[in-house]
Amino acid sequence: MLNKGLRALTPLPAFEDVLDQRVAAALRRLGFPDAVELARMREQITDLQQRLEALGPAPKGRDRR
Repeated sequence: MLNKGLRALTPLPAFEDVLDQRVAAALRRLGFPDAVELARMREQITDLQQRLEALGPAPKGRDRR
């Protein structure tokens, strides 16, 4: 009896999968990137940070506007 009640309280994996898929689809429709796109963006950011560090500090005395 107790086991039956515990099963009712724990989410079903199939339900979680369906919910995950629907949320992911809704986010895609709103223009949010998926996990693969986010990973690519992180790599690009890391690459750009390394390039900026390699350039060194900006020259002093120049108006950057």
